Amino acid sequence: GFAGLGSTMPPTSPIEPTKPRHRRPEALPFSWSQLTEKQKAAIGVVAELLMDALDSLEARGPSRPEALDRNRRSQIAFIDGDRGMGKSSVLLSIQDLILSDNRKEDALEDTSPICEMILRRKELVLLETLDMEPLPRTANILAAILTRIEAKIPFLDDRQRLPRMAIFNERDNYEKIVMHLRELQSTAVRAWTGIAPLRATRIDPTAYSDEVLQSEKGGLDLNRRLGELLDDLAKLIAAPDPRKGPVFILPIDDFDLAPSRCLELLRIIRMVATPRLFFLVAGNTRIAEDVLRLQCQGELAALAGDPMATLEATVIRERSIEIAANNLRKLVPPAQRAQLRLLRVDEALKFRLDEEGRTLESVLEAITFDRNNAPPNAAPTTLKEFMLPGVEGSRVHYSAARWLGGTPRQVLDRTAALSRHKGFQNDLGEGLLTTLCEELGHEIHEDGRLSYDHRELLSNLVDVSEDIRFDFARVFRLKVRAETTNDVPFDGGIKRLRFPESARWFFKEGYLPQGSARTWGVPRQTAASMAFLHDLAKSLWGG
Repeated sequence: GFAGLGSTMPPTSPIEPTKPRHRRPEALPFSWSQLTEKQKAAIGVVAELLMDALDSLEARGPSRPEALDRNRRSQIAFIDGDRGMGKSSVLLSIQDLILSDNRKEDALEDTSPICEMILRRKELVLLETLDMEPLPRTANILAAILTRIEAKIPFLDDRQRLPRMAIFNERDNYEKIVMHLRELQSTAVRAWTGIAPLRATRIDPTAYSDEVLQSEKGGLDLNRRLGELLDDLAKLIAAPDPRKGPVFILPIDDFDLAPSRCLELLRIIRMVATPRLFFLVAGNTRIAEDVLRLQCQGELAALAGDPMATLEATVIRERSIEIAANNLRKLVPPAQRAQLRLLRVDEALKFRLDEEGRTLESVLEAITFDRNNAPPNAAPTTLKEFMLPGVEGSRVHYSAARWLGGTPRQVLDRTAALSRHKGFQNDLGEGLLTTLCEELGHEIHEDGRLSYDHRELLSNLVDVSEDIRFDFARVFRLKVRAETTNDVPFDGGIKRLRFPESARWFFKEGYLPQGSARTWGVPRQTAASMAFLHDLAKSLWGG
């Protein structure tokens, strides 16, 4: 039944969009009503951590250089999710909640951490966002952080008019902070970058020794010095009491798009853990763990040496996984990760495409076509009726409807692509199938759960650049568990419909990786997309 689809392919006809294609908006701050439930929960986690950071300022006692800091805590909140999950939008929405004056969301409870964050926003100072993706490879991350702190030092000309003695005090404080920061920038950056060992062969040994010592002294007690600087800056711009707010927040976006620098950033965050500086990071901890594992694996392999490389390969791999997982738990505590998950089908249907209020559900309702397997004189079917037969609340009975879920970015792109086919498909659905194949091709390449060979295989299967023909039976097989049947009247006779209680898609044995088991399941999201494409093509052309 799967092979030969497209043998009665309709003549080619161009698709005329009903309106110009919309450009997809990039990351924007959303209002509370526009956020998904998972995004709202993530903002709640961040707000709770920020409020705890503010409250901990009052709990800390006087610092002593020779003693351990008994109140030292991890100063990070991590917005965690795969690409396209809306991490940047959540980050911007948090900044918008902090920066907007006189803002109180009606949907928030008065006791929620988010509401408290809005009410105490004057105690939070946002530094300029550090975007890791365009950051030059030669950039010094610690210098970039200190420069953003420097940007918050107000100019004397910007201060309000003060009595004469206050002006002198203000100038003294201002000059003290500037000098302190300049010294800290120079010594801290030198300490972090260190002195290249090759310089020992190029300069006098005594001079090289002095440089190494100065570099080490620059990193001595860095937390206390940075903490004092931020305390002085806080008194200058906001709070006279050094044990009160503000807390300076450094937003960091696209953490996982700079794999070679993300570990450096995490170690800097660990090194400069001072109570008044808080890091708000958006990225993917899975990528960070992979980078940690690769680095650890390389270091262990170097220790093993060439003669031992083959014998110790298994041990090196196992130890690398163990060390990377433990290091990541230490650098980014699980309780301080705000997880973003895939949108469920019911969430994806209500996800808004634009300010006009278009949703995926409204786009599906606007696409109609004739089903080849419908009774005579049957009314055209909408794509929503086809995808969501028998929907009760959020429960979906058609397994292929799972494809509608995914990341917010996928849902936005999918909605925009389908909106081009609003109205009746007078080309027998050729344009609609072409668009679907293009979208599925993109999603196949993005799916990290597929092997390279399977990505290429499925990409070729949905490639309709030359001809719209599908041969699912060549690649897939189904494993169905327990069927029920139902006899229904159809065109003067009886048609027996079979309903599997569960079904799984598998790659056929000829398409399994070498040395693998005899069964290799297709990831459920991919299987749902293939099932939808198959069923729609059969309904349009396949009898």
